[in-house]
Amino acid sequence: MLQSVQLFSLCLCFLLFPTFISGQFDANFTLQNVWGRLPFEPSRSLIQCVSSSGQPEKIKFARTIDVGEGLKLPKYTQQFLQGAPVYSRILFMPSGDSLSRFGAFHCEVTSGGVTTKITTLKLPPERIAEFEPEETYIVVNQGEKVHLIMKEMKHLDLPIRWRYNGGDIIEKWNDQLTVTIPAASLADAGIYECYYEGRRNEFVHGILRLIVRGCEAEKFGQLCDQDCPICYNGGICHDLWGMCVCPPGFMGLHCEKACGANHFGADCTKICSPVGNVDSGCAIHLFCKPDPYSCSCAPGYKGPKCAIECKLGWYGADCKQPCHCISGSKACNRITGECDGGCDHGWIGESCQIRDPSATFLPNNTNISCPVGKFGKTCDQKCHCKDGVACDSLTGTCPGKCENGWSGPSCDECVEGQFGENCENTCHCEGGHIDCDKNGFCIQGCVAGWTGFTCQQKCNQGWFGQNCAYSCHCKEGVRVCDTITGSCEGDCEAGYMGENCQTFCPNTHYGVNCNKSCTCKNGGHCNRIDGSCVCEGRWKGSTCTENSPQIVAAPDEEVNTGQPKSVSCTADAIPPPSIQITTSKLPDIHSKIKQLAKNQYQVVVLVTATEAGNVEFFCIARNGHGFTKKSFTLHVIDPPVLRERPKILSVNSTSVTVGWRPWEFEKDEGGKKSDRVNYMVVYREKKDIQWQKLDTWQSGLSAIIPNLLPDTEYEVAVRCQRVGRGGEGKPSLKPTSEGIPHDFLAVAPNATSVQLTWKHPMLSELRCRLLAYRLRFWKTSDNVSMQHAEIASSVERYVITDLAVHTNYTFQLYPLTSSGLGSYYASVNVTTPEAVPGPVQNLRYHHVPNPHNLLLTWDTPFGNTGSLKIYSVKYGIASIKNCGNSSFEATDPGVFTALTTKDKQITLIGLQPYSNYYITVCASTSAGFGDVQELYADTKEAAPTGVPQNIRVITVGKTVLEFHWDPIQCDKSNGKIINYEYALQHVTYFRINKTRKKRKVLNGKWAVPVTKTNGTTVFLTGLIPFQSYAFVVRGYTISGPGPFSKKIFEKTAEDVPPAPSLSVMAKSDKDITLKLIPPNPSHGVILQYRLSYWPAENKSLNTSFILINNTGKKDDDDNDSGSVKTYLLQKLLPYTQYSVKAQCSTKPGWGQWSKITTVSTEESLPEPPTFIHLLSRTNNSLKIGWSPPGHSNGVIILYHVKYQPLSTADPLYDVEKSLARSSNVSFTTRSFDLTGLHHSTEYQFQIRAATQVGFGKKAEAVYWTEFAEIDAPPNPIILKEHVTDSTVFIEFTPSDHAGVRKYQIIVEAAHNTAGVDEIKLMGYKGSVENKIPYYITAELDASEVSKHSKYNFVVGDGKTYGGFTNVPLKAGERYNIRIRTIAQFEMEGRSRSAISFPESSIEVGRTEVRNNQTQILGVSILYFIFIILGLFVVLTVLLLFLGLFLSKRKRKSAQCQETTNGFTNPGISDTGTWSVAYKVTEAEASDSPVVETSQAIILQKGNEKGSFAKQNRRKFLHSPTSVRVQKLSDYIFNKNTRVTSGFSDEFHVCTTLTTRLFNTNS
Repeated sequence: MLQSVQLFSLCLCFLLFPTFISGQFDANFTLQNVWGRLPFEPSRSLIQCVSSSGQPEKIKFARTIDVGEGLKLPKYTQQFLQGAPVYSRILFMPSGDSLSRFGAFHCEVTSGGVTTKITTLKLPPERIAEFEPEETYIVVNQGEKVHLIMKEMKHLDLPIRWRYNGGDIIEKWNDQLTVTIPAASLADAGIYECYYEGRRNEFVHGILRLIVRGCEAEKFGQLCDQDCPICYNGGICHDLWGMCVCPPGFMGLHCEKACGANHFGADCTKICSPVGNVDSGCAIHLFCKPDPYSCSCAPGYKGPKCAIECKLGWYGADCKQPCHCISGSKACNRITGECDGGCDHGWIGESCQIRDPSATFLPNNTNISCPVGKFGKTCDQKCHCKDGVACDSLTGTCPGKCENGWSGPSCDECVEGQFGENCENTCHCEGGHIDCDKNGFCIQGCVAGWTGFTCQQKCNQGWFGQNCAYSCHCKEGVRVCDTITGSCEGDCEAGYMGENCQTFCPNTHYGVNCNKSCTCKNGGHCNRIDGSCVCEGRWKGSTCTENSPQIVAAPDEEVNTGQPKSVSCTADAIPPPSIQITTSKLPDIHSKIKQLAKNQYQVVVLVTATEAGNVEFFCIARNGHGFTKKSFTLHVIDPPVLRERPKILSVNSTSVTVGWRPWEFEKDEGGKKSDRVNYMVVYREKKDIQWQKLDTWQSGLSAIIPNLLPDTEYEVAVRCQRVGRGGEGKPSLKPTSEGIPHDFLAVAPNATSVQLTWKHPMLSELRCRLLAYRLRFWKTSDNVSMQHAEIASSVERYVITDLAVHTNYTFQLYPLTSSGLGSYYASVNVTTPEAVPGPVQNLRYHHVPNPHNLLLTWDTPFGNTGSLKIYSVKYGIASIKNCGNSSFEATDPGVFTALTTKDKQITLIGLQPYSNYYITVCASTSAGFGDVQELYADTKEAAPTGVPQNIRVITVGKTVLEFHWDPIQCDKSNGKIINYEYALQHVTYFRINKTRKKRKVLNGKWAVPVTKTNGTTVFLTGLIPFQSYAFVVRGYTISGPGPFSKKIFEKTAEDVPPAPSLSVMAKSDKDITLKLIPPNPSHGVILQYRLSYWPAENKSLNTSFILINNTGKKDDDDNDSGSVKTYLLQKLLPYTQYSVKAQCSTKPGWGQWSKITTVSTEESLPEPPTFIHLLSRTNNSLKIGWSPPGHSNGVIILYHVKYQPLSTADPLYDVEKSLARSSNVSFTTRSFDLTGLHHSTEYQFQIRAATQVGFGKKAEAVYWTEFAEIDAPPNPIILKEHVTDSTVFIEFTPSDHAGVRKYQIIVEAAHNTAGVDEIKLMGYKGSVENKIPYYITAELDASEVSKHSKYNFVVGDGKTYGGFTNVPLKAGERYNIRIRTIAQFEMEGRSRSAISFPESSIEVGRTEVRNNQTQILGVSILYFIFIILGLFVVLTVLLLFLGLFLSKRKRKSAQCQETTNGFTNPGISDTGTWSVAYKVTEAEASDSPVVETSQAIILQKGNEKGSFAKQNRRKFLHSPTSVRVQKLSDYIFNKNTRVTSGFSDEFHVCTTLTTRLFNTNS
């Protein structure tokens, strides 16, 4: 109930929370950035901001910071408001704004005093971007480490610079592409730029935005002390308000509800695109939300342009959310995350993103039963339980732990830091293990030192850092740097410095470690590697202190014609330059250089120009750094001259007044347009030569000539003057004294006549009556042929005929008055027009080397009809000789090719060889073209330009091909075909893609070289089966061969293949990797391969055949021999030489076997040594031997023996404190002596053999050193006061011997005098059946007995002890009670035993009470003592005699004693020695020297009483072997370790001998 109340309170809090802040922070405020990356082609780009308030007019746009283009919005930007249902404001940026749209923009809306702001970026087009952020928008929590990474898209040799929020350059980040902020804070949040120095205003640099949440992860609030709610589907908790800022396309308090395709917004009512394009409507849209969410693609898309759809198994914004669909179905809706088949176990919600709190377990589904190691509805999923334990058949959960590398409820997830199909790969992610997804992809890239798609590849030599993106810059010879830090073992490469040699040298230093200073001046840049200077502008030289020449002055000048003038050129240069002034119009100019100032030099040249015009001069200055050239002009101007005569304004007897019009540029002679001209009147008597002039130059246009002589004829002229020396012009034309015809003009109406027109002179000018006109005219070039004509005075028009064509004539018209022929005349020159020329002369054609060309030559037409302008040449083909006559018509202009030329020859090109052409040539003047001259010409033969036609294959065999073709077309044969040439080339194929292949002709690899034939069919033999060939053929004329035809491809038929090639790629101790190289050529499609291999020493041994199918694509177009195969021969014997051969098959059958390849497997670890055996032992030494391993797997180089004590029978010896010892033994020895051991101790031996590879597995054995003698068993004390009719109560002290394992209680009849034979010991029932007077009544475990200092036992209580029944005793019977101790020593299967001697017997049923008179056997103790003494004396005498007797026989006979299964037991209560029956286990027997038998070796006694008969002295017998008593124990042990009857035989001989001796003596 309490939990329900808390949940209700929490829900109520979240329901009220948005109401509280709805007027303030707008978490649903959304920015759409369409084309977040600007397109390269001209295209619009826009930003749309959508507010949930429904008041788009409150939204404002602005630039966030200045990243090089200022803070104003782009020039052509427009803003629009959009109403229901979107309610947005749009910032529209047309293509005209180009790259000014680059940078950071934001929109903001204010509600209730709280401003919600969203920032987005416009990136440059990919094609021109110089830097690219690895991640454009980075969101981190406060205190987290963050890397800002830029990728260099275009390398320039310029320094790299960073800025933050448009501020100053961050010097410490210079020339770095990756920078790290160790612990991000709010002060670090903002926009970062990376660019090449000097290129920030190009707007092609990298830009990214860092968003820092103000709290640690999962916390919010002013103090960051409140826990964030869970935000699903990629939502982020706001660090101040604590609400979820949802990704686009999701809504709800926890972003748990998906909007679906093409929708977004607080209530999923906003759409991206029109309804007709629903599924892909939100593609290319970058969505931005208020911080700390930042920006992402719409759900279902990712990539820099938000145009890549999510891969299978992922969904949501930027495709970062994994699907959680039911097992067996990885796919979910890439937009919403919904699963068609439902959510996977443990997940709920619309998008299956909410963990199910109740999914702690699933009940076992008894209907599903999978094999061990499998689970799932179809048992197709693999369990990953530790030690192979079976998992739940339905869920896959394990009852215990997951196997190594796996985790999760169903052990189906890799442990943190591992990935891969079997979780065998280790993550190497920059963000740590949490940054590694299940496919090994690292979201933030690889950690330093690693690269590759899953960061599994170590950096190649010469690269380091995150993603191996940085090249090492270590000094030459030490180029390898640390793959993680980039640090070098030695110095940095020239041009670099810093801890990891990644920092460029500053401009002032260069060289290794930047330890040398630069000497560049005048703004020169120092080369950071060798210190050489890269100079700016004109500066040159090693230190930028010199420069190339620069002409600083070469002014244009002006001079009057014929006057000297100085021209100059001034240049600036270091070192001094050579300067030269030249002009093509004034040769032989000599100049001399002089220095004007520091580094400034001048050359001056004095020139005189005699003709008006512009003289262009060139000044060239050069030194060792280059040259420069500049032109300047000398303007040469003729003095001005009036073209019109001055007018006589008035005349008297002594003076004349003259006037003139002003001088005008271009209308008059000389001068230039801007001249201001002065005038001077000159005059002379007609008879004089020298002119006289008035006093001064004037600017007026009239003057009075005074002081003239009366009645005297004068000539008067006017001179003009311009500025400058020599600016005075010559006198103007003299004024007329008589009238001449006015407007005298000549017009040539045709080529042989001229029409003259004029106007009559004024009578006032004539001063006499005009009688007629006299005309003089002549060829201007020849005044000898002057002609005359008299023309009436009334005529003003006259035509002259029969003139020469195109000839210049001079006409002079004189007035004839009553006073005679005038001295002055009107004059005009005219040229008669041209006429059309006649035909050209001597038209001929000439062959040239090129058969497609003809050279035409001719001479000019006869006579002069004018200036010949061009010749017109027309030609057309009349016939092609190989094709018969054509339908050529000379009158058809469509068949002609027309050319023109000014020369009297022309080359006709591109003609058809071996053809007849019709050619015409005519000349032209300005009057037109004249008559044509005709010519027929033949072209030479040429090589054919066509190819044989209809080439086809008519026969195909395994090694033969037959081709046939038709002749070349007649118009392309270019001559008579004299033969054909053909060739055949090999062809190979290469694959373009999975479905297409392309042929490639092997140039130069001729199957049949170029060969001539007279026919049109060839039969080719000796070809390779199943080989593609290219056949070509060409024609041949007397001029040579034509082009080859297009290749005709054909393949020969299949045949059995040649042998493939075998080579060894790799080998190990058990495997050989073979490279199976198919035959080339293959003679067909390889279908199968067959391998045969066997040990080289014996081919018949284990010969194996392996059939390998060729799985490659087999089609008729694939004529190669297939790909190289590799095959792994497995389960081979180490260090063994194998022989291998191979063959392959095609459709026709199996081919040849390859040559036998011999290869040996590598050495391996040897198998354990065999047959470890004990060679000898003592109580302090052991000698062991062994045999070599069954398979040595190489050359045995030594053996290693390790030994240590395991247990001991000596209680004083502490095994735990003894250390293991080891020793190496030569491979030739195979035995080892161990000395200094401890007695009665069990030792473990480990023996390993070694090859070059190392030591193999161990062989183990356990042996004991000789035992110390076992202590005498304890004697039981009979407590007679507790004796009953069927029981006897005994007490004994346990033995302190560590080897004692059992205590046996033996009941013996008191009358038994033969002693106890341990071999015959058995239980009560067996003893009765075998009539043995003793039996084992109980067997006690020593571990229980040893717990008591005194152990009490009731003999005859009827219970069972250790498998023996403690039978009640019989009343009235007398018994002896003995105790037998058994010491057993494991691993050797041996034991020792001892039986106590009975001190007294006890009669059951009679209670013996002690009294004051002690009696023994009913006799007083005093009498008993005397009896004993007497018996002792008698016994002593008997023993003395017996000793004397035996000493005489000692040298002749061996003393025989009864023996047991191996050990002498001095503690036994009888004189015989007994065997203990102890069955060893099979395992013990394998490593034990004890004879492998389940039965005890029973040695029968020769006489029940144990006494020996005396030997017959006459028949003394030797035993087969003499053994000293001291060595009898070892002798018996050695006999028992061998499976032989020798010991029994010896004992039999010994007992027989004893019997004989006894009988003899008796």
